[in-house]
Amino acid sequence: MSTAPTLLSLAAREIGVREGRDANGNWNNRVKYTTWYADKVKDNAFLTSAWCAIFVSWVAWQAGLLGKVIPLHAWTPSGLAWFRKNASVTQGSGARPGDVVYFYYPSMGRVAHVGFVESVANGYITTIEGN
Repeated sequence: MSTAPTLLSLAAREIGVREGRDANGNWNNRVKYTTWYADKVKDNAFLTSAWCAIFVSWVAWQAGLLGKVIPLHAWTPSGLAWFRKNASVTQGSGARPGDVVYFYYPSMGRVAHVGFVESVANGYITTIEGN
């Protein structure tokens, strides 16, 4: 099986996962992906961190592609930097199913979200994302 269908199949199986809530009922970012990441990097601070990049890394790990095709990362700017150094990066058009897509937030002045391109049609992309 090729890389894109594998990644998309694994990511699609996770659609609907929701994080837990704290004692006050607020979302707390606790999911199996943050537990996996915190264990992998030996830092429990990641147990409650935003998990979009962690989700992308977890899917890559499930596919046996972590560090080869997709980096281990929890911070979107570091993930994008890895892709710029180790793989091709397309800005604007050119996205294909299975690609990792980073979203730029003008209010933050940086990429601040990431997911997988599921499909491309009529100038739009459909994505599968965590968090």
